[in-house]
Amino acid sequence: MDTGCETTRVQPFFNIILTIPFGVYLRYYFKQPIRKIILYGFGLSLFFELTQLSGLYGIYPRPYRLFDVDDLILNTSGAFVGGLITPFLVKAFPTREQTDRRSYDQGRKVTVLRRLVALIFDYLVVGTIVGIFLSLVGLDKLTENAYFSYFISTLIIFIIIPVLTGGQTIGKKVVKIRITQKSGKPAGIGQLIWRQVLIYDGALPILWGFNYMFVEVFSKMHQSQINIFLLGMLGLLTVFLGLNFIWGIGFKHGYFFYDSWANTTQISEIKQPQG
Repeated sequence: MDTGCETTRVQPFFNIILTIPFGVYLRYYFKQPIRKIILYGFGLSLFFELTQLSGLYGIYPRPYRLFDVDDLILNTSGAFVGGLITPFLVKAFPTREQTDRRSYDQGRKVTVLRRLVALIFDYLVVGTIVGIFLSLVGLDKLTENAYFSYFISTLIIFIIIPVLTGGQTIGKKVVKIRITQKSGKPAGIGQLIWRQVLIYDGALPILWGFNYMFVEVFSKMHQSQINIFLLGMLGLLTVFLGLNFIWGIGFKHGYFFYDSWANTTQISEIKQPQG
């Protein structure tokens, strides 16, 4: 079997196939005309070839593939073919307006997952930035204590920033949600502070405290009356938090006690698509 001959037949075919989806996408979603699709297809192919010719722009000391004009022609042809066949393919798919409407409807829902992403972003990204800033201004010694470090980072990330921005941490800004009153009006400073204190100086420390006391009593066997009393109290509060979480997820669409007590809610800031 002549593998060399087989390769010369197969490779051009796959070079065309490679950019057909690109052409389809440009015409389907961005409604680009054929002439622009050809131009963009050529630009994409040129980018591929220059990347190979430059050895990933200097990462490698020499090119790892030759610059091939045939590839330019074939990749551009693939984008052109994708643009041509799009009118026949889109009959099986929703229109751009329908997909935008569906995305907007989904975006209006402030899901628990979306809020969790904001929380993780705030802790990992913003928390790291705050830590670096404190080090730069000479306050890193103060944050060596875990409790003080938590207090400082919580104060900055979850209280000061939302108060200054009218109800958004940096993470909430990224996922486009905002804390407001139930009526939709901007939340007051007192409401924002009370809500955040309930979460970050109330609920989370309770969970950590219960875990700590559980270890103290049942692992380290420090079973003094005060430890058992604290474990019982923290256990009751933990049960309340757990039941509230289950109730909020199952029946309140993610509306938990801290929003109820602070008379706040969270809204999506995703804008409705035009047209």
